[in-house]
Amino acid sequence: MNNIIQKQAADQKTKQLEKNRARFKAKVTERKPVKSLPSPVKMEDLQREKRLRKRAQKQVDDLQKRSDRSKQTIIKQRQHILEFKEKVAKLEYERYETNQKLSKLKEQYEIEIMKRDKLLLNEQNIRKEAEKTVQRLIVKHQKDQKSGNAKVNFLNQVQQLKKSNKALRQQVENYDLLTHEKYGDLEQEVNNLRKEVHIFRNRECQIKNDPLFLLDYMKQYISSAYVPELVDLIQDYITSENLHHFYRGDQNVFYLLMRRVNLLNFHIKKRNNQYKLKSTTNSSEVQRLGYLVFDNGSWQFVDVTQANSPKVYAVQANVSNEPLEIDKPVKAILKEDSVTIIKCFSMEMPKQLQYKKKQTNSPTPKNEYLQFGNFKVLVIGSRFLSDYKDCLEKHGCNTELHNPFEESYERLTGKISRAEIILVCERHIPHSLWGHVDKHQPYVSVLKKDSKDLISTITYLTLQRCELV
Repeated sequence: MNNIIQKQAADQKTKQLEKNRARFKAKVTERKPVKSLPSPVKMEDLQREKRLRKRAQKQVDDLQKRSDRSKQTIIKQRQHILEFKEKVAKLEYERYETNQKLSKLKEQYEIEIMKRDKLLLNEQNIRKEAEKTVQRLIVKHQKDQKSGNAKVNFLNQVQQLKKSNKALRQQVENYDLLTHEKYGDLEQEVNNLRKEVHIFRNRECQIKNDPLFLLDYMKQYISSAYVPELVDLIQDYITSENLHHFYRGDQNVFYLLMRRVNLLNFHIKKRNNQYKLKSTTNSSEVQRLGYLVFDNGSWQFVDVTQANSPKVYAVQANVSNEPLEIDKPVKAILKEDSVTIIKCFSMEMPKQLQYKKKQTNSPTPKNEYLQFGNFKVLVIGSRFLSDYKDCLEKHGCNTELHNPFEESYERLTGKISRAEIILVCERHIPHSLWGHVDKHQPYVSVLKKDSKDLISTITYLTLQRCELV
């Protein structure tokens, strides 16, 4: 209230000063200018007016200062009011939180009181039950005292039974030890026999599902001592119905086996003599064995019927009904200086055999190679030998290698004694090798040029020349 009154007083003073200023200005404007010098009376009025002006100005300044002070006081009071309002709001929020906490504490207190009441009731019930139990035990104890003699007798009987039970257990343990000593080995033998029976039953199931499993098993475990029995077994299976199985192409299987036996016998006994082929069916003076090359826009036939003297003839015609391919083994009819191709030999397995292998679920490579047989082949050279070995092994041959620049001739002699046919890569061998290898033998082939395809072709033609396939 005091502030409001002071403010009103300051406003009234300000208005009064403004009115005085307006009056003073009006009086000054009404006065006319005097040309002559002012009189002494007018000078006094002017001085009085100046003093009044100064006094009025001082009053105005004082009022202005009071007004500024009152404004600052108002601002401070407003700030105090805002601070008081914030404090009041905080106090109200704290009071709200306190009320919330009090309500939660009341709820917890009530819950705790209910729990305590329940526990008290439970304890009272337990005490009542305990008192009843004590009473029953007292009654029972009184009854037990009456029957004490009977219990003593019963305890004696229990002790006697324990002693007899202990003796019986000792007898059982002794019996188990005696039984184990007597029949322990028999149990082990029975277990071993059961395992063997299980193994034989599995093999029997495998043989029923895949008869070729028996052949694989025989290859692993049957030695050469059983060869006569195997020959007798094959003889028992020869009938007119299955006679076609005993032919490989046009050749009788036993004829091919006879030729191989003769060649091996020659290697054992007469290595220094010339191996002679009599009554050959794969080649003759007219029928020739060789492979094809394409040179100067025409097909040519390389004759390898004679081991030491390959010749080249022009191909006049092809009556084999198969397309001609480079390095492919063929059979031809010689007519003067040209030949007619009558048969092309494939280096891939026939599709019928591929289909049978797929039916037996045997793992097979993507490209099926024609199986020449388990012939022992010796390759002599100094380049690409590992590639040649890999290629011939895909055709079923047992391949051995010899590098004359790295290995001695003593080792070569041992390898020659184990080989059935010999391939010599003439382009990369020393000339002194021919003192240890007889290139005139029919089982020796000399390659003027060599490659992976040609090594397979020459191997097959050498086997054909020796009547082994």
